[in-house]
Amino acid sequence: MCLEYSAYNAEMRSLWCCPECLNAAPKATKHDNTPVRNVSTRGCKRTTPNSPPISSENIVMSKEIIREVVQDIIKESTSNIVSKMQESIINILNNELKPVRDKLLQIGESMNFLNSQYEDMKRENEYSKMKISELEKEKDILKSTINDLNLRVDLMEQHARQNNIELQCVPEHKN
Repeated sequence: MCLEYSAYNAEMRSLWCCPECLNAAPKATKHDNTPVRNVSTRGCKRTTPNSPPISSENIVMSKEIIREVVQDIIKESTSNIVSKMQESIINILNNELKPVRDKLLQIGESMNFLNSQYEDMKRENEYSKMKISELEKEKDILKSTINDLNLRVDLMEQHARQNNIELQCVPEHKN
């Protein structure tokens, strides 16, 4: 069996066989005495000028050459198939992941916007806290000032009454 071709594909084996395989195949026996003619070689085949003669060495070499060519073709076709599959997988993944990338970009933009809003609110909060503490200090100062002024007014009123004289049992006249 040449090239062990039946191991690859039994259907292809039935379509093509080398001359050695055809000669080694059992001949069909018929009840007549007609000799079986070798189908693989043509009797009146014209040789082309400068062509090498066909010999068993050429057949053995051609088997090896065919085996190498078939192996090269198989390697090349599998590498082509693998590269095409890789390209198609990459294209499919890119197409499927594009919406995810877009959503992630939108989420990133939203996070940046929210972060800027948060930072603004944080600054406003810090400013408000500082303003509130200043106002509380000012309120405390004003409270103490009001208490001091109330005490002064009370003292001044008492001091102003200190010089007043109260007369009793004196008849009052108008004018």
